[in-house]
Amino acid sequence: METINARKNEEWIGAFVWVLMAVLLSLLVAKIFFANQLATTGAVSSAHSYQLKLLKSENQKLQNEVSLLGSIAQVSEKADKAGLKKSPKLEVLPKNTSIALRQ
Repeated sequence: METINARKNEEWIGAFVWVLMAVLLSLLVAKIFFANQLATTGAVSSAHSYQLKLLKSENQKLQNEVSLLGSIAQVSEKADKAGLKKSPKLEVLPKNTSIALRQ
């Protein structure tokens, strides 16, 4: 009788060890997967941050160029020379009135 009980205990312990190893292996694979996802996301985020920095720099340069052009008349004159035309559907709103109050 003791032999049968000892054998059942050994089988139970062996099954428990296999289940424990399977769980640990699954956790290891999950950890590797999520670490890889985190690294990939970080690289993409870094690339976007760098691109945003470049775009902000380019925007600042363009704003400086526009301010150096001078008045709107000079900008309009250069646009005419470049072959650009004014939009016929352009509407200028008064500065101190709300669009919601206009009728």
